[in-house]
Amino acid sequence: MIRAAREKVGRQLSSLDDSARQFISSARPRLSYYRMAGSFVQYFISWTLPSGRIVRVFGQDQATSLDGATVALYERDPVTRKYRVIEQHTQPGHLQ
Repeated sequence: MIRAAREKVGRQLSSLDDSARQFISSARPRLSYYRMAGSFVQYFISWTLPSGRIVRVFGQDQATSLDGATVALYERDPVTRKYRVIEQHTQPGHLQ
C-alpha cells in the first residue's frame, strides 16, 4: 500500500521538486485507516515534507488497492496559518 502511494505521488504531483520526491521515496509516512464493510477501508497516507508542505494520498476502497485514490499537496497559508490545497488529483471512481 505504501509503495503504491509513493508511485501515485511520483506520477501525479507535478509541482514536487526532486528533493521532495527523494524524501517521499525514503521517509516513513503516517498511515491511518478505518475498516468499513468486508475488505473495504478508508485510508489516509501522509508525508510532512521538510518544507512544511504535506503530501497526502487518501480514499476508500479495498485494502490492497489504491484505485480511485486522491493525491494532494497542501501548504500552510502564511496569513491564516491554515493548510490549503496547492495541487490535487482525483481519479475516476473515487467516492467523496
